[in-house]
Amino acid sequence: MLTNEVAILIGQLVEAEQIDVAKQLADELVIYLPDYEIGVKMRDAFANTELDDESRSTAVIELALKAQAELEAVMFRAWAEARLHNVLEASLYQRLAEVSMDDTRAVDSPARKDDALLVSVLATSVDDDVLSALKEAGLIVKAKPTSGSFVVGETSTDRLIDLALLQAVRRIEPARLSPTRN
Repeated sequence: MLTNEVAILIGQLVEAEQIDVAKQLADELVIYLPDYEIGVKMRDAFANTELDDESRSTAVIELALKAQAELEAVMFRAWAEARLHNVLEASLYQRLAEVSMDDTRAVDSPARKDDALLVSVLATSVDDDVLSALKEAGLIVKAKPTSGSFVVGETSTDRLIDLALLQAVRRIEPARLSPTRN
C-alpha cells in the first residue's frame, strides 16, 4: 500500500508542477521496488524523450489514478472483510471462507448459489426502506415480528456478503427454529 501512496504523491507533485521532485521520487521508487509496475511506468514516462511535457504529465497522473484505485480496492476489501467478520455469526463466516478455493478469503470467493440458508437478521430498524434493501440484497423475508428490529428470511451463501455489507444490518445468525406448541 505504501507503494501506491508514493505513486499517488508523484501524481500530485506533477499536478503541482513540481516535475523534478516527482521524477526523482519515481526514480527512487523504482530503485527500491523494481517490480512495482506503476512505478516503473512512471519512471519510463519521465525518461521518454518522445513525449511532450503535457503528454508526460498526463501519463504520470493517469498512473497515479490507477495506483489510487488499487489502494481504494485494497482498503475496501479490508473493510469488507472486517465487516463480514463482525456481522456474520461464526458458522456463517466460516461457510463463506470454506467456499473460497484459494487464499483470497470470503470477499473474493465464488460462493454457491444453490444453497438455501434460513437466517435471522438484526437491523437498525425494520421499516420499509430497510426491508426493501434486505430484499434487494437477496433476503426472502419469511417472518417479521411485530416488535423488534429483526427479520427471519432465506438467502444463499453468495448473497450473505451483500446482506452483511448493508449499513442497516447489525448481525446475521442462523435462524433458530423452535418446536411448534400444541
